[in-house]
Amino acid sequence: MEEIYIPKNVEQCFEEINKIWDEDTKALIKQDSEKEFLSNTHNRIGPWMRNNWELWSTSQLSGYFNSIGIKDADDMSSVILCSYYRNIFGRNIELKPQILEKQLFKKAQATI
Repeated sequence: MEEIYIPKNVEQCFEEINKIWDEDTKALIKQDSEKEFLSNTHNRIGPWMRNNWELWSTSQLSGYFNSIGIKDADDMSSVILCSYYRNIFGRNIELKPQILEKQLFKKAQATI
């Protein structure tokens, strides 16, 4: 069985996803809005990322996310996918606003 490389940061995630998704897949992705893409991928490739990139444990990638303020594996995969989508369109991934949005959502959940 081939060992799966675990990226160290968001940019390396892009490189690894590009090894999985060919140009035809990327063309299909570009037909979706960002919201549709995130909805379609969170429970498909998202679990693969969370499990194989060890986002639930102590991989270097989960450590990277912890260091920038993202503690939850679901949030990590969401940020990766959102950033990837924006990247394939050549847009700024706006990492800091994504982090802030996740943190504010967690705080709001804690007060419920």
